[in-house]
Amino acid sequence: MDYSNIIIAILDTFFYEEETLFHVVNHLKNHGIHLERDKIKSYLSQLLNEGLIEILDDPSLGKVKFENSMDEYVEDYWFMLTDKGLKELNVYRTAADS
Repeated sequence: MDYSNIIIAILDTFFYEEETLFHVVNHLKNHGIHLERDKIKSYLSQLLNEGLIEILDDPSLGKVKFENSMDEYVEDYWFMLTDKGLKELNVYRTAADS
């Protein structure tokens, strides 16, 4: 699949450990990518639906889907790469190194 630089940068956020939306926002800013939180939330929802990331800690205890979460909960979701997400990210990391 051909992903944009934004998607790759978001996946890269989770390369070393689990992270929250707050960490994703800061990681993107460090790479010169400035997006509204709602747009980043949309990208995270896309990555969840594609099976590239998964929710590690859900503050709603499974009662609310991430994309429908309210602002008071959205910062408390923790995400991590899936095996599929790590494989995709490694494809792009390898290509960037060559």
